[in-house]
Amino acid sequence: MAQSIRGNYTRDDEQTITDVKTGELYLLNGGQLRFYFKDIEGANITATPIGYYTDVEGLTEAVQEAYTSNLDDTWGVDVYFWITKTLE
Repeated sequence: MAQSIRGNYTRDDEQTITDVKTGELYLLNGGQLRFYFKDIEGANITATPIGYYTDVEGLTEAVQEAYTSNLDDTWGVDVYFWITKTLE
């Protein structure tokens, strides 16, 4: 899937996120971008909110299917998604 991301983000904008919703994207420690494909109550992560993907219907199932169908992938990547930054 592809989603454009606007803005400049630093870890100075970190927040404590109690509950994560499907489709949310966060910047975590170490420059890791983390895209959530299902709701997680009580996640309690410290992260910078980056944005969210609005078309989440069927996302959980699609990601789980992609994982299952790529178990024999020689690249060793569990889940694939594509994020691009849009300059303002």
